[in-house]
Amino acid sequence: MVTLAKHRARDLAQDYVSLIAGRAVELPGIAAFSNLADFDASFHQHHQEFVYPARTANFQNIGLSRLPPGTVVAAREGYPTFVGDTYIEEQLAPWLIEDEGRRAQARLPGTPVQVPAGEYLLAARFGEGTWGHWLAEILPRIVVAEHFFPGRFMFVVPGWTTHLNAGMRAYLESIYAYGIDEARLFRIEETHDYAFESLHLLDSVWSDRSIHPDVLDLMRNNLPRGVGGVTGYLPARVGILRKDSARRAISNHAEVETFLRANGFLVMELSDLPFLSQVSLFRNASCVFCVLGSGLTNTLYSPDHVNVIAPAPEAWGDSFFYPLIQARNGRFADVRGTITEGDRNRPADSRFRVDIPTLRRGFEALNLL
Repeated sequence: MVTLAKHRARDLAQDYVSLIAGRAVELPGIAAFSNLADFDASFHQHHQEFVYPARTANFQNIGLSRLPPGTVVAAREGYPTFVGDTYIEEQLAPWLIEDEGRRAQARLPGTPVQVPAGEYLLAARFGEGTWGHWLAEILPRIVVAEHFFPGRFMFVVPGWTTHLNAGMRAYLESIYAYGIDEARLFRIEETHDYAFESLHLLDSVWSDRSIHPDVLDLMRNNLPRGVGGVTGYLPARVGILRKDSARRAISNHAEVETFLRANGFLVMELSDLPFLSQVSLFRNASCVFCVLGSGLTNTLYSPDHVNVIAPAPEAWGDSFFYPLIQARNGRFADVRGTITEGDRNRPADSRFRVDIPTLRRGFEALNLL
């Protein structure tokens, strides 16, 4: 068995420039309500101690690495990137670390496609097909690079961005919204490996379990305001039920929708909206109801002190979204429901029921009734 060699991009870089300084930031406590204890007392205790409360986040600096000539990107299995036989750690999907056979299959035999001359920034990595990872981890690479080096880079993006249905169109629209036109996108297809003479990679914008606040500022401020807004009424209360998703669907969504509408919510699906309309919706909403999932990533555009109610199946754990609420100094109601269909060992993929009296308690904790 060949030992896996992996190093951070900055350790292999020919050049490295620091762009955003690291610093310590106080993040506020967010939980106004949680019924996790109804399902799992130890999981509830974990959230009370490590997820919900105020804490000091120690953010690392963010810099740009210029990788050696001949760096190769494989356009499958999460876009692993390697210099010779050494993998770039930030680009190596967790499942490849554990599976040598699958890792070997990620690299095609033969000579990689030689990419035309120019400076490229890699904006494709594992998780790219999930809106939350795209919006909070991958798109920021583009935004930060363009802010510090306007017009300099071609951006390496997944080939599937040419074949988007209406529900996926927001991925491409999000790039355009930050001033990158189609001519500056270089798409890589999974049928090839690609060798670059000048490939750059930005450090992760996440450290210490949160997204760097300076990156959030760039994401929020480098967009046009008042462009592409929702036509007509912009509500202060928005409800997103994920009825178009099979994962974590609310089994009694009609009952929940009735409750929301009775309390002044406009109920809609994000997949129906262009990217800038999603931004406008969240910029205006002082209260968001959204199933715990990718839609909540849009809270990075929310106003300060936003109220968030996020129902989720029983004891499902995903701390990705809470720091985004903390960054807005928001208040949070964590409303858990009983799984009604699916596998309790895979709660993220299961349908669940939202108990209306429990939901009401969450609303009362946020002073929304």
